[in-house]
Amino acid sequence: MRAVLRPLVPLALALALVTGTVAPAEAAPVAPHTAVIGAKHLRLAKPRIVGQHVVGAVLIVSVKRPAGSRLTYQWRSNGHVVKKATRSWFRVRRADKGHRISVTVTAKRKHTRTVRRTSAAVRIVVPDTRPPAVPKPPVSPVPPVAGPVTYSSASAPIGRDAVVDTRSGLVYSLHDAVDADGRPTIALTATNAASRRIEQSTTLFSFWDADSISLWDRDVRVDNRRHVVWVLAGGSYGSYVLALDGRTLGVQRIWFLDRDAGTLAVDPATGIAYTAGAAVCGDNDEDLVASFDADHGSVTTVRMPTPGACYSGLPNVAFDSANNGVYVAFAGRVFAYSHRLALASTLTLPWDESSYSLGITANGDRHTIYVTGARLYEIAGSSNTISRTAPISSVGRVPVIDPRIDTLYVGDGVYDTDSLGRVGTLPGAAESVDGGSHTIYGTGRIITRIP
Repeated sequence: MRAVLRPLVPLALALALVTGTVAPAEAAPVAPHTAVIGAKHLRLAKPRIVGQHVVGAVLIVSVKRPAGSRLTYQWRSNGHVVKKATRSWFRVRRADKGHRISVTVTAKRKHTRTVRRTSAAVRIVVPDTRPPAVPKPPVSPVPPVAGPVTYSSASAPIGRDAVVDTRSGLVYSLHDAVDADGRPTIALTATNAASRRIEQSTTLFSFWDADSISLWDRDVRVDNRRHVVWVLAGGSYGSYVLALDGRTLGVQRIWFLDRDAGTLAVDPATGIAYTAGAAVCGDNDEDLVASFDADHGSVTTVRMPTPGACYSGLPNVAFDSANNGVYVAFAGRVFAYSHRLALASTLTLPWDESSYSLGITANGDRHTIYVTGARLYEIAGSSNTISRTAPISSVGRVPVIDPRIDTLYVGDGVYDTDSLGRVGTLPGAAESVDGGSHTIYGTGRIITRIP
């Protein structure tokens, strides 16, 4: 059984759940495990460690769970037990440099003898910071646009995963903070883009220690028409999806999805939010795509047809308003769904992208999807086929599109969507853009295009 780390829900949120002002929807049902009565033998295959053997990477144990059994995990560094490392994944610490990492998996089932198997050890090395070698693109390379574009930057109290509400001029972002009891927290803030001051702030989650908060993946999206802020936060045990009032930062809805989700996307017409979640490697669960309706409090989940294997990174989503389509980039593939989550097509990327966390965004004006992995891919939304590819410097970063000036931001890189050529460099990574003023927002800064 996976160890579950539950965040402490703030008192106001807990009261809301009790009084019924928040209607949590149940996660997708998972078939219960049935104990095998009378079985004499429990066979467990030797586990295998998946992931990059470098400091800071996440290692995942791949092992098939015997029917009706319960699995527990213990990670070791140079043969010594690593305290609290009892999940099906392990983030390599700086102290593990040069060590050999292994994991012992224990299978338990009623009326059978407990079985333990230990994986082969992997040696941890220093990560190679050189850009990865990439193969030649399937089409002729396009020359970059002449004349670099310049930008200016100003500091601002903006946290991670910043997103701007173009109607109110507020920038919503997530901050790591500390509460009155000294516990680490995740807070949502609303920063006035003009005055560069925080107008509102609310604590969403509290944790027992700093190690717990560092493992959480997060994303923020905004519904400009309804002033609804969507927040995704969670880890390998599951993800919370929250819908908040953008004016008061009060929680309207909260759901728990029993999967590790990457990013959110919002349909601007209906206000429905979409995400996709990956199952923990070795748990025999299915990867899911989900939609959340803040008006009715409902959630819909469907299975994502990923091959039965372990993959690095998380599934990321984008919404194409041109055809009301939902696109999921994961496991070296792009899955195209309708807004009702009916699978339309699956695109397998030509290069081996399964080891990368794929970023994705959509340009509804051109009905075009952009995916970033080891390369930059331009995909026709109508057919879910690759139109062009180009080299990219910021591997695996989620792209941000400014459709009015045909510009794509990937990390600190600026790309022209007409040529797919790089035309400039930002003074920081882009996380959101105001298409009206062409202002870019990132962690700790507001970036202005010149002219």
